[in-house]
Amino acid sequence: MPSAPRGPAGLVQPARLQHGWERASAPASAAEAEPRRQIFTPLLIPVDFSSHATAALECAADIAERFGSSLIVLHILAREFMAYATQQRLRSLPGPATTSGSVEGEREAAEAVITDQREPVYKELAEFLPPRLARYPVELRVVVGQPFERITETAVREQV
Repeated sequence: MPSAPRGPAGLVQPARLQHGWERASAPASAAEAEPRRQIFTPLLIPVDFSSHATAALECAADIAERFGSSLIVLHILAREFMAYATQQRLRSLPGPATTSGSVEGEREAAEAVITDQREPVYKELAEFLPPRLARYPVELRVVVGQPFERITETAVREQV
């Protein structure tokens, strides 16, 4: 009989699963079957509202359920989008601050744009979460920057 395809660390990918890996063997004892606490705390889940992000949140919910993990759900607003939105805001403002390129006027416009963009995204993130995550500590974060940079910074800062 041919063996099932193996992935990292000897994990088997069964045909019945659409994604993910499952352990090749069952726990040897009841003690091994008991949930281990605080192994994966916290979990960092970057979210872009795609189907992949949905799958990642479902996997995170499984891990949180088994190990009692907390979660950091991170969404990154692209720097380029925020720069464009800030330019649009500056163009719409009357007065010399926008035409002379006042640093203070630009900073205020950028802060207003970031605030305006973050609030709806926090609401979308809360609605995007699987309902079963309500039982676990979940921290929502919305930051501005390059996604790979901000994900890495958050992972390093939070030691995840």
